[in-house]
Amino acid sequence: MVEHDVVALRPKKSSAKSSVTLTKPLVHGGRIQSHRGSINNDDIIGKLLRESVSTNKGYEFTIHRPTLAEYIELTPRRVTPIYPADANLIVSLLDIHVSPPGVLEDGPQLEILEAGTGHGALTLHLARAVHAANTARPPFPPARSIPHGSKEQLAHTAGVDSEDVAGVPRGTQAPEAVLEEKWRSSRGAIVHTLDIDPQNSRHAERIVRGFQRGMYAGDVDFHTGDVSEWVTTQLQHRAETSADPPRAVTGPAVGSAFLSHIFLDIPDVHRHLQRMQDALHVDGLLVIFTPSITQIAACVRVIKEKKLLFAMDQVVELGLATTGLGSGRQWDVRVAGTAAGRLEPKELGLRGTRGSVQQGRLEDQGVVAVTPGQGDAHDGANIEQPEGIITEQGPLAKTTIQADLAVEEEKDGLKMICRPKVGERLAGGGFVAVWRRMRDMRLTNDGDV
Repeated sequence: MVEHDVVALRPKKSSAKSSVTLTKPLVHGGRIQSHRGSINNDDIIGKLLRESVSTNKGYEFTIHRPTLAEYIELTPRRVTPIYPADANLIVSLLDIHVSPPGVLEDGPQLEILEAGTGHGALTLHLARAVHAANTARPPFPPARSIPHGSKEQLAHTAGVDSEDVAGVPRGTQAPEAVLEEKWRSSRGAIVHTLDIDPQNSRHAERIVRGFQRGMYAGDVDFHTGDVSEWVTTQLQHRAETSADPPRAVTGPAVGSAFLSHIFLDIPDVHRHLQRMQDALHVDGLLVIFTPSITQIAACVRVIKEKKLLFAMDQVVELGLATTGLGSGRQWDVRVAGTAAGRLEPKELGLRGTRGSVQQGRLEDQGVVAVTPGQGDAHDGANIEQPEGIITEQGPLAKTTIQADLAVEEEKDGLKMICRPKVGERLAGGGFVAVWRRMRDMRLTNDGDV
């Protein structure tokens, strides 16, 4: 072990996961305090993995490197993280495949956007997935988190640090600065992670730096600000610096798409879909995480009403993996037509008289039919989230459903269908929806990438 390492200490006489102690970065002269006594950092520095160390009260611990799951669950947090089981599922849905440096160099750079950095848990999982595409980073401190839209941010994204980095101003010929600039511009894959709260972004950057001696820190660029504004700024900047003419034009001063995949974990996510379409490559994945199925329904309606170029791939309910029931359950979320202004029982998968649906039978089928609120019936973003649609009181909590939602009429004759494809119960964790970017057939064959 060396200074600045983060280690996991496991009691010799207990194998319980809750007994693991995660240290802060080790520093000479530091001390680790616990209810079982204290350990000097200097007693750990210099030891090998699985060697023993004792507290001043005589309790023995063995030294380990923390797994990624342990690190995420045990590090101090400002916000609730996306837990490892769910993060692994999300990364698998993105189906990321990278080539080692020097292979398939003619292809575009892989760039993934994560909006809603939070604790940095998913950031680490994404960085691990793309890490093999980049060469080893020079021994140089990661750049700080910088505001979106600034000259510093644009230079940072382009692989240049415009201000002092570790006390070396840009423009000098310091060997470290030259190596860093050259390395950043040669990366084969980048995870752009953005948070509206600068404090969250700085905290997440420290979390990423602290894992395995910062091995994934160079794969991630941290940004702060509004995601649509950040994307707009990037599109404009890249259009100004590119020799190629703009291709996907759905807004003013929009350049070529540059993102391979997008993950959004932010409030009012449906308000950002238009700009995400402009930045996403054809066949790229847009993945949205929300705590409520009705927020997924809002996105489905906005995509339909604005005729955005997104094709629904799947909707998965998270949380089941952490309760031992396997991977996430898939949901059917779509816009359906109505007969005589009502959904037929056949459409709902129920039997009986049309328009007469009992709440108990709805619960048995696990059906949620979501209708817009009483405001503007044609505003796809204005979808009510009535109390009681989904209520979680713990793992495998029973779904509560308002029966009258299944038969309400909408002015435009359309209804949102939201229901699990299998099973009868819900587990906490939220929902993930996946869309795939379609090609705009209104453009020429080479006008959309």
